Amino acid sequence: MVPTAAATGPRRHDRRSPRARFGGSHDYEYSDILGVPVVRPKVIETTALGAAYAAGIAVGYWDGEQDVIDNWDEDKRWEPTMDDETRERYMRLWNKAVERTFDWIDDDVEALQA
Repeated sequence: MVPTAAATGPRRHDRRSPRARFGGSHDYEYSDILGVPVVRPKVIETTALGAAYAAGIAVGYWDGEQDVIDNWDEDKRWEPTMDDETRERYMRLWNKAVERTFDWIDDDVEALQA
């Protein structure tokens, strides 16, 4: 899984250093494959936390986005360790595998399921 825009954290941070929202044991692999540091927040329940922040801002508990940004805290950071040649080989093979799935299903498959 590649981090989405939602995983990259508040706008003030460099998008080349995604914030992990996975909380799993593979975050170091994302760092290696992406070639950038990956940061995991202390609170990994980011969906629930985001909803709580939005509600808190709506009712005036939080003054705004800056309060939310200031409340964020880093738990762990993974730095890439994979060399560029290996990373490029993995990406080439991944892209090759994805390309092989193009046109996997023929147009007449739906007719067989009817």
